[in-house]
Amino acid sequence: MARRYVRVFGRRLFTLGTALVTMLSVTLVHAAPASAAVQPPKYFIFDNIHSQMCLDLSTRTSYGEPQLVQSICDRSWWQQWERLDAYAKPFDSAYWYEFVNRANHHCLDVADSSLNNGAAVISGYCDGGDSQRWKMELTSSYGVYVLRNLKSKKVLEIYGISKSYRAPAVQWDCWWGPNQRWYGSEV
Repeated sequence: MARRYVRVFGRRLFTLGTALVTMLSVTLVHAAPASAAVQPPKYFIFDNIHSQMCLDLSTRTSYGEPQLVQSICDRSWWQQWERLDAYAKPFDSAYWYEFVNRANHHCLDVADSSLNNGAAVISGYCDGGDSQRWKMELTSSYGVYVLRNLKSKKVLEIYGISKSYRAPAVQWDCWWGPNQRWYGSEV
């Protein structure tokens, strides 16, 4: 009799335990916090504080590697950049990003991975290279940044401190000039 009681009681206990574990796992799976939900991508428009024009593609095509220029801000997809985390090295405390153009899905890049002042900044095929990684360094003004390239350590600027429509974007040594500073506004 005692043996039968243990067997029946043990089976009921096992069934009860299985039910509790199942309920707990279902609750945990379905009660995920809202922050764990997939967030839509965030896009940025870079507006040069000197010219009040936006970083744009020189040719609006998904083919090739067009040089970037400044253009009248129209907030089109050609001027929108998705910011993706792209750390430089393990345990690197700096935040490095890849900026992917919303229209052609190419990355903000330095032509030929150049280390030279005046090298063209282009929209190139994303390959994860260091010339496609950028840091947004906050300047003294709120919301104004310089974009520093990981490989060259130079920053994105509009060549010759130009205010001209379609003036080219290049990299140059950082001197905190107005043509090197950008409003990074979220779309």
